[in-house]
Amino acid sequence: MVTKVPCTFAEGFLVFLVNLLQKTKYYFLVANAKFMLDDEEHFQELMQERLRNFSERNKEQNFWLAIEPKFLDKFPDIAKRLNRPAVALVSTDKVWIT
Repeated sequence: MVTKVPCTFAEGFLVFLVNLLQKTKYYFLVANAKFMLDDEEHFQELMQERLRNFSERNKEQNFWLAIEPKFLDKFPDIAKRLNRPAVALVSTDKVWIT
């Protein structure tokens, strides 16, 4: 089950543009969608808790879930090892995502 990120497409796109202008670095982890979203039992709980925490502290969200991300085309060695469909957790927070 995928939890919807609480923002509109326009809001998400605006955040993307601001980050692009600031030359923000993005970090990601990628896995088979079934494994990350269904089999990994703590993933959904972790995402819900992080969203709640950011909301309570009025922090700007710095992580996103991308289903079948197009940027994987730039990493063919990684992409060929994945069972599809793939999903990526993307963040600007290097410490958190690693």
